[in-house]
Amino acid sequence: VAIAHSGDVDLLCRRKLAAPVAALLTARRARLVFVAEHLRARFARAVPRPFRAIVDQAEVVPMGVDAARFGAVQVERRPRRVVFLGRLVAVKGA
Repeated sequence: VAIAHSGDVDLLCRRKLAAPVAALLTARRARLVFVAEHLRARFARAVPRPFRAIVDQAEVVPMGVDAARFGAVQVERRPRRVVFLGRLVAVKGA
């Protein structure tokens, strides 16, 4: 399974590597998962028709949290702190 995030799709498309990666994933019979529909559409535009099937069969699994499953809990009050893990790049979001 290959999971494609925004930065992955952006890099593959900008460097013209989407087609070779799609060919490799097709040859390995891998499954492709995108975290947003607009990423699947962008990748599809960069892949030639012979390898489009892997994109057409790809799943879209949005990132996020199921708020109903992981609701609020009572916690001790303390000073607030913000933690960020990732990288800030201009291509995030759509």
